[in-house]
Amino acid sequence: MKRFFLVVISILFLTLPKAEAQIITVGPVTGTINACEYSASASPNLQQFTVSGNNLQGDITATCSGNFDISVSPGSGYSNTLVLKATAGVVNNTVIYVRTSSTDAPGPVSNRIQLTSPNAGTQAPPVSGTVNKSTGVNPVSSVTYNNGDVTKPISFTGSANSYSWTNDTPGIGLPASGTGNIPSFTATNTGGAPVVATITVYPDPLTPGGCAAPPITFNITVNPVIAPVFTATGTLSPLSTVYGTPSTSTIFTLSAANLQSGILVTPPPGFEVSTDGINFSSTVTVGSSGALASTTVYVRLAATTHVGNNYLGPIMLSTTAAASQNNEDIPQSTVTPAPLTIIADDKSRAFGDPNPVFTLTYLGFVNGDGPAQLTTVPVVSTIATVLSPVGQYSITVTGGTSPDYNITTIDGILTVIEPPSAIVIPNTFTPNGDGVNDTWNIKYLDSYLNCFVNIFDRYGEKVFSSIGYGIPWDGTYKGSRLPVGTYYYVIDLKTGYKLLSGYIAIVR
Repeated sequence: MKRFFLVVISILFLTLPKAEAQIITVGPVTGTINACEYSASASPNLQQFTVSGNNLQGDITATCSGNFDISVSPGSGYSNTLVLKATAGVVNNTVIYVRTSSTDAPGPVSNRIQLTSPNAGTQAPPVSGTVNKSTGVNPVSSVTYNNGDVTKPISFTGSANSYSWTNDTPGIGLPASGTGNIPSFTATNTGGAPVVATITVYPDPLTPGGCAAPPITFNITVNPVIAPVFTATGTLSPLSTVYGTPSTSTIFTLSAANLQSGILVTPPPGFEVSTDGINFSSTVTVGSSGALASTTVYVRLAATTHVGNNYLGPIMLSTTAAASQNNEDIPQSTVTPAPLTIIADDKSRAFGDPNPVFTLTYLGFVNGDGPAQLTTVPVVSTIATVLSPVGQYSITVTGGTSPDYNITTIDGILTVIEPPSAIVIPNTFTPNGDGVNDTWNIKYLDSYLNCFVNIFDRYGEKVFSSIGYGIPWDGTYKGSRLPVGTYYYVIDLKTGYKLLSGYIAIVR
């Protein structure tokens, strides 16, 4: 019986159909890949092969790693893995396209594509290609400016010989395109929100038809005008001073934000300002760009401000990108006159001579003023005439006015003395110590208090000099007796009269 079953089983096994082999068929690899660094290759720089399958128990999976991507379409759909669907165990003839990856390093590249299906083994067609080195441009950092800023030039570096660029927002003040580096320009944004321009930089290949790396991009942001805000605090006091002297100071504080430049502080006429209370000027600039911390501003009447009581008004504050405004007012302030003394100078003349030219001395002028700045010029006069006898006469000052000065006048004295003809000048004297004629006595010369007396030897050397002649000459020079001889004298009476001159002899 057992033998019977073995025979039956053998007959059944021999009569069953045989299972067919599971086959993946791969065609030859064709095409050439010649790619650029940083870029995946594209048609016609592709390789390709055909794949089909029969009697399969599942789909065909194609995988690659490292240097290549695969797709069933030459223009799109590339990845590291794709699946060829089997229908009733059959995969129809399908073309697989192969390209190099954008991450491949320069040089030759090669690998195998792995084709697998359950129980069908593995097919591994070889693929290869060449990646050529590309010229590139180094990254550039994005920058931010404010409206009106002058930008810094932007220089490009990298492995290319030259570079070109585009700008998607020319409204910032930079052209839409250019070659080479980006020069300095004035950033522009007159709107209310920041403007971001994208700059795309293209490296040029070293040779015609050569490889260039993908462009780089960076942003230039231009912020809009933000109106400056400034605040002045403090109540100013009325000021007063005397013409020619600056007043004490009154102060206020100034702070600000969003400045593009300093704040120009301009007081009303007659005043001057300072930020240190020491150095004053007609205007002062406080702060610069950005924020301004609370700063003290000093205000005073200037020394040059003329007399008056109508000095008052607004202090104007102005800065770039903001309308001028007034946050502070100076109350009515006053300048009073300075004292000025006008003195008639004393004069003298000989009896019978005309009066000399009368002169004045001024005490108290300030700010470089002089007689020309007076509203009316003072007049000098005397009652003395040519025939007035010897004596003293008043030199009277009248007139002389100025709104800047309180004027006081002081009269002078005209002295009428004996005429020069009364002066007796000896031509000899004997300084021998006998008590007789030992000095050169000149009668009436002592009446000319301002006269100049000078005596010279025969060589022109001055041996005696005096203003006035209160002490007669005794014939000595520097304490030593002069030798006997003839000397020359010149006497200026300082009355406008001609010089008196002649010879005097020393005899012993």
